[in-house]
Amino acid sequence: MVYCVLQICCLLLFVYVYINSRIQTKNMKLQGSSQFFIAIVICAVVEFIFDGLSAYTVNNLDSVPKWLNQWAHFLFLTSIDAVVFLVFCYLLQMVDCFPKSMKGKVVLYSPLVVNFFLLLTNMEYLRYVPGELSYHCEGTSANACYAMATLYAIFSLVVFLRKLKFIEKQKQASIALYGISLLIIVVVKFIYPDFLITASGVTVLVCGIFLTNENPVIQDLYHYQDEMVMGFATLVENRDNNTGGHIKRTSLYAERIAVEMQRRNVYGEVMTKDFVNNLRMAAPMHDIGKIAIPDAILQKPGRLTQEEIDIMKTHAAKGGEIIRRTFANVSSPEYTKVCYEVAMHHHEKWNGQGYPLGLHGENIPLSARIMAVADVFDALSEKRCYKEPLPLDACFDIIKNKSGEDFDPQIVELFLSIKDDIMDIHANCMKSIEDKIKKIS
Repeated sequence: MVYCVLQICCLLLFVYVYINSRIQTKNMKLQGSSQFFIAIVICAVVEFIFDGLSAYTVNNLDSVPKWLNQWAHFLFLTSIDAVVFLVFCYLLQMVDCFPKSMKGKVVLYSPLVVNFFLLLTNMEYLRYVPGELSYHCEGTSANACYAMATLYAIFSLVVFLRKLKFIEKQKQASIALYGISLLIIVVVKFIYPDFLITASGVTVLVCGIFLTNENPVIQDLYHYQDEMVMGFATLVENRDNNTGGHIKRTSLYAERIAVEMQRRNVYGEVMTKDFVNNLRMAAPMHDIGKIAIPDAILQKPGRLTQEEIDIMKTHAAKGGEIIRRTFANVSSPEYTKVCYEVAMHHHEKWNGQGYPLGLHGENIPLSARIMAVADVFDALSEKRCYKEPLPLDACFDIIKNKSGEDFDPQIVELFLSIKDDIMDIHANCMKSIEDKIKKIS
């Protein structure tokens, strides 16, 4: 009776989690880890149903048909494996390690397939043994189920430790939470097979993922942070005398470069999903230091004097200081770091002739090297108060000619390889600006 009440409470929690997860994603296409989370919740509900059914059938063997007991246990054990497997896949998506090659996918799915085969072919040999609390099953099928859970728990630990320094602090805590929950379930079931811990363990696992990663409140906070960053950056851009759209274009260029680097595994150990996301959010802040530049210089309709150029150059260091003071206590440390690097170092040059610190080569943070290409390309291709825009082909040629001098050669090579995508971004942004102008007029 107590176990039934526990399962009902757990099922109600799952209904709440599922409804809230679907509310968040109802207006968008499910992607990545969110797909796996919804699948985890569904499989967990199935596991609860057959956990309760198998608990009833195994404790009423005299009155329950043999086939019903066997199928209840088969579906219960299969659903446990499905939950554990999907949790591992969720982890792989979080740390951007989900295999893309066929060989990698074969390795990932093989234990699950083998286990399913063992479950299916050995169900009739299950033994139902009385314990202190309840009957429990023993045999090849049960052992295969718990062995697979242990195997994926070990895999999870290995992936977690290998990617630890690239995982955001908040995600480290959530992964540790459900990793520990998974291990506790496996260990306790091995030592005390008649303990009815599966339902509570799975509930802690799923609710832990929901509260730390999939909660709509957390997603809303990320959205509000994006809005705050864009508003702050737009405020700065409006002081500058250009045609508008610089923030949006450079951010899209930088994100597209980073995504392509990730796809090609360039700087693969650094170019994680979190890094790309942090760069996307940080890119609009690269010129934040201009808020400290006098309007007489920032909006001067012509060439600057050398003294004015020197003052203008201080925007990089001032931007870094603004980020350090403003965002240190309101954002994740990883985002603040990328934001600081982009603002502080996007005018550094590969040959060491840039500013404010004269860094060279790979001493320049990767985020700033990406931002430098995006920023210069946009500056060349757009009209400013002191110059006309250059044709896009000429802009690409300048970026190419400055490879190894101003820019990281690897990033330039990759940037040129996605030339069509960059041109599409430019065209779409220009169309958006023209549409806004038409609405205003």
